[in-house]
Formats: sequence, C-alpha cells, structure tokens
Amino acid sequence: MLNCYLFAVNRALKSTWTDFDNGFETIVSNISEVFFLLDRSQHFMYLNPKALRFFGIQDEDTSHITLWHVFPFEKGSKLAEFLTFSILENKSITDQLYSTSHSRWFKIATYPTETSIAVLIADANEDKVAYEKLKKNEANFRLVLDFIPHIAFILKSGMEVSFLNQRWTEYTGRTLEAGLGTKWAEMIHPDDYAAKRKLWDEKSQSGDPFETEFRVRNASGEYRWHSDRIIPIPARNGTITMWVGTATEIHETKLNKETLEKAEMMTNSGHYECNLHSGKITFSPGAFRLFGYPPNSFEPTLKFLNFVSHPEDPPKINDVINQAIATSVSFEYIRRIYLPNRQLRHILTKGTVIYNSEQKAEKIFEIIHDISDKIAAGEALRQQHHFVRQIAEATPDLITVIEIDSFRITYANIEVSTFVGYSAEELKKLDYFDIKNLIHPDDWQNFKDFFNGFRSAQDKEIREIEYRGKDAGGELKWFKVRSKVFERNQEGLPTHFISITQDITAKKLAEKELKKNEHFIKEVTEASPDLIFVVDLTLEKISYVNHSFYPDLGWSIDLTELSLNDVKQKIYHEDLPAFEKFHSELKYISDEDVKEIEYRLQNRQNRWKWLRERGKVFQRDDKGNVTQFIINIQEITEKKEVLEKQKENEVLSKLVEKKDEFMSIASHELKTPITTLKASIQVMKRLIERHTDENTLLVFVSKATQQVNKLTSLISDLMDNAKIQAGKLNMNISAFSMHELIMETVAHHSNLHNITVNNNLDELVEGDKVRIEQVITNFLSNAIKYSPKNKEVRVDVKRENRFIKVSVTDFGIGIPEEKLSHVFDRFFRVEEKSQEFSGLGLGLYISAEIVKRHKGEYGVNSQLGKGSTFWFKIPLKQAFSIKEE
Repeated sequence: MLNCYLFAVNRALKSTWTDFDNGFETIVSNISEVFFLLDRSQHFMYLNPKALRFFGIQDEDTSHITLWHVFPFEKGSKLAEFLTFSILENKSITDQLYSTSHSRWFKIATYPTETSIAVLIADANEDKVAYEKLKKNEANFRLVLDFIPHIAFILKSGMEVSFLNQRWTEYTGRTLEAGLGTKWAEMIHPDDYAAKRKLWDEKSQSGDPFETEFRVRNASGEYRWHSDRIIPIPARNGTITMWVGTATEIHETKLNKETLEKAEMMTNSGHYECNLHSGKITFSPGAFRLFGYPPNSFEPTLKFLNFVSHPEDPPKINDVINQAIATSVSFEYIRRIYLPNRQLRHILTKGTVIYNSEQKAEKIFEIIHDISDKIAAGEALRQQHHFVRQIAEATPDLITVIEIDSFRITYANIEVSTFVGYSAEELKKLDYFDIKNLIHPDDWQNFKDFFNGFRSAQDKEIREIEYRGKDAGGELKWFKVRSKVFERNQEGLPTHFISITQDITAKKLAEKELKKNEHFIKEVTEASPDLIFVVDLTLEKISYVNHSFYPDLGWSIDLTELSLNDVKQKIYHEDLPAFEKFHSELKYISDEDVKEIEYRLQNRQNRWKWLRERGKVFQRDDKGNVTQFIINIQEITEKKEVLEKQKENEVLSKLVEKKDEFMSIASHELKTPITTLKASIQVMKRLIERHTDENTLLVFVSKATQQVNKLTSLISDLMDNAKIQAGKLNMNISAFSMHELIMETVAHHSNLHNITVNNNLDELVEGDKVRIEQVITNFLSNAIKYSPKNKEVRVDVKRENRFIKVSVTDFGIGIPEEKLSHVFDRFFRVEEKSQEFSGLGLGLYISAEIVKRHKGEYGVNSQLGKGSTFWFKIPLKQAFSIKEE
C-alpha cells in the first residue's frame, strides 16, 4: 500500500501544484494514513487531515512550522537519519519506528524530489502485535519471519545457524541450506568475522544480549554493512541453548555516520550515549577528539568522565540528568573538562533520555560542543554588561527593559523595590492586565498609545509621558517616563524598548503648592519696576514672573511658558557658560547670600540687551535642598555701552601706540638690509672698475643676496599679515610626507647649528605643504636666532591619535613667563632683546594662523635661561578643503 501511495506521490510531485490541489489532495485527504509534504528546510507544505490530528496542529497556516516543532517521536531516532539521508541522497526509504509517546509502531516511507519530500506514516502496531503472537506457532513464525525485511536467524552453540528466514536467500542469492551450520560465515567480510566471533565467545558465556556491526556480501557480490541484535532464549531449566537475532542492513546509515563524523570534525562537536542499565558509554569520534584523545583509543566510562571533569561539575550534572529522567524532558548543561595537557575547556552538552516500550529510561543521548572560545568572548561581554548594569543599578531612577509583543518587563534595576515597592522579580511577572490595573484609568489610553508607538519608533527617537500609577501599597503616584528603542530583530523591527522612570509626585505636589502662593508673590512683586521671577528647580522652568510684558526687553509673551533651556537659547553664546555656572551655584548658596551676573540676552527684535541678574534662595525642601530661587533683572544696556565706549577708546589708544611702534620697527628692519645692500653694490661697482678678481666680487654678491633674501622675507611676512587681515590666506591641500618635508627644511638651516631630528613616523599628511614648511622654518629660525651660544636644536615628531605633532626645542635664552601668552600675538617682540634680535614680530603670528586654518593646535613651553619648545599639531586627514570663510 505504501508503495502505491508513493507512486501516486511521485506522479503528483512531478505535476503542477494546481493538479495536486484538484486531484491528488482528494486522494490523500481520505486515506487513513498520515501524509505530509516538507520542503528542503523541513517546513510543512501540505498535511492531510490525518496528519493534522497526528501532530496536534490547530493552525490552518502551517508554512511557518517545521517538522521538528511537532514531531512526536524521540530525538535521536532513526527518523532523523533516514529523512536526512533520503534528502541528501535523493533516495526513497521505507522503515519502521516505535513511538514511545504513542506506544505504537509505525511504518514510514519517504519520497524525495529536488524541492520537497513526501512522507507517509502508517500504523504498524497491529503487525507487531501479531508478530509476537505468531512466534508461538512455528509455522506462522516462519511466515512472519519470511515477511520481515531483515535476515532472521537462530543460533546454537558454536555460532551454528539452525534457522534462516527467506530474506537470507533474497539478499545473498544463496539457498537456506547454504547458510546453515557455519556456512553463513562465508558471506561475512573477512575483516569483520574475527571480531564478531570474539564477541560471541564472550557473550555466550555471560548470557548477555549483544549487538555487532559487520559487512554481508549480497547477491551482486557487494559487501554492505549490517547490524544484528542477538538475544539469548533460556530453556525451562534456565540454561541457554538457543539465541535468536535479526540482521538489518545499515549500509546507508553507516555511511551517514561517517558523514556525521566528518561534520563533527568540522564543527568541533561530537556525541555519545550512555546505557543506563549496563553503564556502557559510547563515544563518537568527535567526542574522543573533544576530550583530547584519538578516536576509539579507549573505552570511556563514567569514572573517566568524572576524572577529567572539574571537581564541582559531576554532582551538578548528576542532578540535571536525574531530573530529566524523572520529568521526561530534554536537558542541557556545561561540563568543564581538563584535556591531557591540563588545558581547561568548556563543553556544552544537550541531551535527551531514551525510553523503552515500557516507558522506562534506557539510554541517555548527548550532543557535545566545545564553547570555550565563545565563553571567553562572552566573559568579555559580561564584564561590559556588568559595568553597564552597575551604572544602571546605581541610578536613583527606575530603569526597565520592556518586550513589546508580550508587554512584559524583562529587566529592572535594583532601585525598583524602593521606587514602587516591588522587587525586580515581582515586576517581571506583571502582565498586560496587571499593568493596566496599576495605571490610573484616565491615563491608560495615553499610556497604551505611548507603548504601541514603539512598534514604529526610530532608534534616535526619545518618547516621554507622564502618568499616574499605583505602587505596591496601592498609593497613587505621578511618574515621568523617557523611553527609546533598545533592541531590534533580524527584520529590523523593534522588539524591546528601555525606559527611565522618575517619581515626580513631589514635583506635582510642588506645582500645586506653588499655585497657592502665586497670588501673594504677584501682589508683592507687581509694584517693582524690575523684572522679578521665580525659577523652580523641580519643574526646571520659570514658575512666576511679575510682568507679562517687559518693554525694555521687547518681549510680549508669558515668561512662565519658557523653560530654563528656552532662556538659555536667547543668551549670547560667550556668556552662556557663566550663566549656567551662576544658576548651578545658586543651589548651594546660603539663604543670606545674593549672587550677581551680567550677560547679554536677545530680545524680540533680535537685538542684544545687557542684563544684570541677581539671585537669592527663595525656597528649600524638608531636607534643606534649594527647590526655588528668586531672580531680579535690570536692563543695563546703556550703562554697558558707555563702558564699552571707554574700553574702545583705550584700545584705540593702545593700537595707535602699537602702530607707531610697528612703523618704527618696520622702518628699522627694512632700512637695515637696504642700506647694507646699497653699500655692497657700491663696493662691487668700485671693485669692478678696478677689475678685481671674481672671488672677491662673489663675497659681496653673497652679502647682497642675503640682504635681498632678508628683505624678501620681511615683505612676505607683511603680505601674509595683510592676507590674514583681509581673510584671503587660502590653503592648497595635498598629501605629503612630513618626514621628507622636515628633512628638507632642516637641511637649509644646519650650517651654523646641529639640528637633531627624532621621527619614527612615515605617514602621509593632508595639508598645505608650502604653508607647513613656512611654520617649521619659522620655528627653526627662532630656535637658531635665540640660541646663539648653544648650537643644539632638536626636532621631535610623533603621532597623537589622529594628529601629528611637531616640536622644535632650543636650549637658548628662553622666554619670561609673563611673556609666554603673547608669543603668538601680532608684532610681538621680546622688548629686552629688541636691539639684539631683528624681526617684525609676525613670523609666529602667521604660523599660528596657518595651523588654525589646518584645524590644528599650537603652543610654547619655555624656561628663562634654559630654552624653549615651540610645537604645533594638525590632523593627519583634513575633513574638507580649508578655505577662508
């Protein structure tokens, strides 16, 4: 019957799905056998009504269900082997399987195609029962044995066969007589017979059942693997004179096992089973390797497992297995083992208990996998998680992680017990209806909308809500929640969000209390010509103001609608840090102190107004903490403008003095090289007229050239200064070697000083090569100029994160400490040495501007009489082209 159905399945699977629906479904839906189709990933494609009942499936849509979600047979059964083999080898297979969950035998047939596999399961229990009954009758016994697809036999002493069923002839092609006695051994592979004979000699003495695997030659002359199970049949007097057994072809299964061994080797896994009655443990080759031994190098025992395990693990593992046997559930544990080299490894074990037909635990099957590397990585991750958890548990707020689909809290920090009266574990047990009962009915809909909004929320989106809820004691409190998406699934959909919840009950009560006092404060302050308002630290906003219209500021709005952050946005950016510091310090002043600050604020017409603000503590809570302070503001723009005019006049006066000083210096610096150049030219003229030799002339030409270069440098500095002031000092960005640039620059300055370069970097830098060379040249020139006696100069180059830093150190006269802050100012010169050292005081100023346009930094360290270090650093990569804005 199964073959007939499979033939029909073959026809159906080769036809279109429409043909299947119209024709074949009519047939398979009315048969009494279980029939279903699986795709190659073992998801159901079709189940007939019998299959739906067999698997207990209620859902009409079965496309998302795999066979192993609902399969009623035990793990590790032959079904897994022959289904996998049927798919991989693209072969039909028919076999029988006993289900302990059904307490019945089933006959199972498969038919694979390129895209699917059809499976037919028929109840074979009656056949098995009949088989047991037919054993009592020899005639029927023979008929039954001839029917089964296995070689059945009866052995007597000396391994002599006294009975063979018809399957012997069908498989080997030899007569029954040719297999009786010891003739059957001729069909056994020579390499397998000796081991089989040795095991027989052992077990025939002990009287124990046993199993062997060996190769049998079939009618085609091919040796194929078989497995037999031989059971002793005691006589009435208790002696054993007869053994019965069956030999089943396991060739494909054997090959599959070899494939499994290769897979275990590739995945660093293995498996083993333990017979609960005999205590025998059988390792797969992969299991031997995981324990650090060659495959089949010894017979593993429970004593061996305990010996190589960490001393703390065997008792725990024993408890897990006993619990699994008692509850009939799968189990999992981690065994720490020591390899022969004493290296500690972590072995993840997943196992199941195999029961016999009497529902008694018979074997334990365990799959093992080395997860040591994963645990090491997990330990690093756990340390990071521990750090984050410590932060979370240190916060006074309630932090929770909520699963969106189940509406359940999966994490809560330890503060939850003091926050709402629930322990973290109790909070995790609350479901949708529990949470609904805790929230005020008037706030429930807003809370639910807030919750559901996270199904489509963005990662950076932060959502807030305030609501009333009951704590564990039933007291109604106000809570403020800030939440954002915490985790997404593989499809990118939010699965969890994290929330920080604050108890704002005191804040709400404070709001209520403030409203009671508002009238009194208003009456007192309305008569004041100044702007007076109260800032509430709990509400983080202005809670009261005496003028809704303040003409000096140009505002015509209710200031109580503004938060402190709104006010900050109106404050001039340079004044904001002092403003924030002022308000933060108000929390800690005494009740008698009055703090004062002046800052600029933008009015409605976008004009900056100067304000003088005075602040004083207005209210404290029961613990003495400042909750409110009162502010008095006066508009002082006109006063400030008068002071600014005075300061401007002083600055202009200083600029005039600076200009006169610069003109004097510039005149001197320009006159000196021109005078020298003129004198050199006059001397050369007289020498030429006297026909003086070329070498003498070259001396004066060299002097003239030096003065021209000096004059060119002065003019170049003046031009760069003009460009900077006009905003036209542009940069031409390119990639260049800082090492090569420094070495080239040093080569031009090493005639009078010993310049040492310390540089191990050879990376390319993005910047204006010519301008950076100008900076290095200025630094080197200064180092040489201001160290006339000490001839040592050092250049250091190193990397600091994404920057490259260049330092030039001399051991000369140094710079007074009070002058250091002005070194990079325009026209700055060390006054005490102005007659000894020439220059306009523009070189370092221009260098600083070049570095700033490279988004870099610069500075100087110096000790008077010991020397100076000028340094700059710029990014290795420029984020964009550098241009003057």
